[in-house]
Amino acid sequence: MSTAAVLVARIRSRERVMSNIVERNPESYRENPYYTQLQGAVVAYRDALTQLERIASVEEQVVLA
Repeated sequence: MSTAAVLVARIRSRERVMSNIVERNPESYRENPYYTQLQGAVVAYRDALTQLERIASVEEQVVLA
């Protein structure tokens, strides 16, 4: 499994858990420390995925040049 695929799977998994937390606690989910941790992880994984996409784009441009 590629690094990008792992990142996408982790993002989806954490978003699913976050969604469950919101459904169970719609009034107080933002105060839940676990929800906050998951949200931070999703942001970090998305940043890593963006960096991988940039690297792949640069490598592709170098190959085509």
